Amino acid sequence: MKTMKKIWFLMATMAATLLLCVISASACTMVYVGSDLTSDGSSFLARSEDFSNSYNKIAYVNQHGKYKAGSVYKGCYGFTHTFTHDSYSYTATSDDITSGVCPDCGQTHPHTPMEEVGTNEKGVSVSAMVTLRANSKVTGVDHMVGGGMCESDMATILLSEATTAKEGVELLLNIYNTVGAEEKSGVLIADQNEIWYVENFTGHTYTAIKLSSHMITINPNMGAIGLVDLDDTENVIASANLISVAEQAGTFVGDKNENTIDVFKSYCYYASGTPSGRLVSGINYFLNGGSETAATLTPEDYTISNVKDGKITALYTNIQNKLGQIGIQNMVDFYKVKGIGNTSNLEWHIFQIQSDAPMETGTIEWLAMENGQYTVAIPYFPLLTTDMYEGYKFGGQKATVTAIKPETNYGSYKKNATKYVVLPEGWEKGYYWTVDALSNYALSDLCSAEDNALIHSELAKMQQICYEKALEMKSALSGMSGDAAKAYATEQSAALAKQAHSLTLELYKHTVSHEHSYGEWVTTTAPTCKAEGEATQTCKFCDATQTKVLAKSDEHTWDQGVVTKAATTTETGVKTYTCQVCQATKTETIPLVVKAPATGDNSHMVMMAAAMMLSVTGAAWMLKKKIWVK
Repeated sequence: MKTMKKIWFLMATMAATLLLCVISASACTMVYVGSDLTSDGSSFLARSEDFSNSYNKIAYVNQHGKYKAGSVYKGCYGFTHTFTHDSYSYTATSDDITSGVCPDCGQTHPHTPMEEVGTNEKGVSVSAMVTLRANSKVTGVDHMVGGGMCESDMATILLSEATTAKEGVELLLNIYNTVGAEEKSGVLIADQNEIWYVENFTGHTYTAIKLSSHMITINPNMGAIGLVDLDDTENVIASANLISVAEQAGTFVGDKNENTIDVFKSYCYYASGTPSGRLVSGINYFLNGGSETAATLTPEDYTISNVKDGKITALYTNIQNKLGQIGIQNMVDFYKVKGIGNTSNLEWHIFQIQSDAPMETGTIEWLAMENGQYTVAIPYFPLLTTDMYEGYKFGGQKATVTAIKPETNYGSYKKNATKYVVLPEGWEKGYYWTVDALSNYALSDLCSAEDNALIHSELAKMQQICYEKALEMKSALSGMSGDAAKAYATEQSAALAKQAHSLTLELYKHTVSHEHSYGEWVTTTAPTCKAEGEATQTCKFCDATQTKVLAKSDEHTWDQGVVTKAATTTETGVKTYTCQVCQATKTETIPLVVKAPATGDNSHMVMMAAAMMLSVTGAAWMLKKKIWVK
């Protein structure tokens, strides 16, 4: 849901018309993998946000108390909420409002545009949201509500208020009951104990389910909840009108007497059509090269149910897994699948939640900017992160579209046959913009297959560094607490983001402008006292080199030296050293020779004996005279 400024002003003049949210997340892809299927016992929940090419995203940390108790939140499209307490701190991404003007609604009043995906200080994570498409018959019975809950409001409210996932679910459902929804959506809300998925297809109907640990579910804007028994109140929460609205619309599929409803078939637009190509690709990915097609899949193959053989069972889907134990690399690679990873990705994220870990390190948020095929997912420990890398915060200007061909491909790309996109000034400072530049070039016919392979290879290396660093960080944090842990987690994640950002820019410059990114200087010929040396730098990405001259050395390589004048008892000697390289010489003084006494010469003994005799004689005389020194 991103309403452009022109549309907003036009709609604002239509006093008799409800403000309608324009669907934005029409290509978002959500995926959940339960902990029983993963390599480390983590649960994975993830989503890509798709809207448009070259539409900047920023990321930051909202500090505790940003919204004060009793203050009123006002969203882009009329939704309001009064905060029940000072808001919790939480990580977030949003559309770029750094200029002060909301890019979605064109307003300047203080509010947060399209804020989504984050984890708050209580360990509650929200991935908001996947836009859904409903059967028009059900929305004709239960209309969407102007001024109701929108995607742009959901994460802000839930992360500010909720202390647990269940509390977040209850808050959202209460809003649907009392205010209503302006958008049709699917959203994941989680903590270390529970993971909930909530869908609403109309203004006041909803279904919330507590996901099980042994299932995979994928939702590419279609809806994911199928046949559910509403008597399973521990795992299913539904609006009181869920069956009746479908009955009035003439779309109800289920058994009212058994209190069951197939939500997908009763409410979803896709119930009578073919599934999304992204769903097919996602299922084939988990099948490790499966051959499913839109024609071979039925809703029972992929929707969530708690009914088997007419009885309530644990929630499940029939999506199989042939990847083996799923790890974070599998989840990252999911967003590289063609169609799922595309130029309309604005950001995508993966929550890796481990229930038996300490709360501070039990959740890792992997955040990636732009096209999943040409970016790197950076690990953050959100409960310890106090700030985000500065490259996530750059913004304020939009890309421009022009019919005039730019003088250079650097910072621009061809949009279509007649239009070009020019990135904003200083775009290199922004992480999103840098990936945007690289991905658009890599997917153009200007990029060679060789350069494309290079880009993928180098980004894969960087991603591997991130995997290894996440494990290292988790281990290090186990021995830290308080401010030390927060400082370490914040600094390490920011350093990874900076490294990935720099690499992306270097790859772009290398492939577009043929600028080389040279490594450290390596001495190939050492300088000597006789001749200059040479050092070489080699490009990180190709065999290109550049050299520089190393000045002659002031150091000589001296030999062992030769005595050129012997020392005597009266004259010092000289030792001469010669440089083995340039034959330069230096001298060293040899000290006087101390002559040893001649053999048989006992004069010194005679003198000592005389001295002793004098001493004895003197003592006798003193005694005779009775003189004693006291």
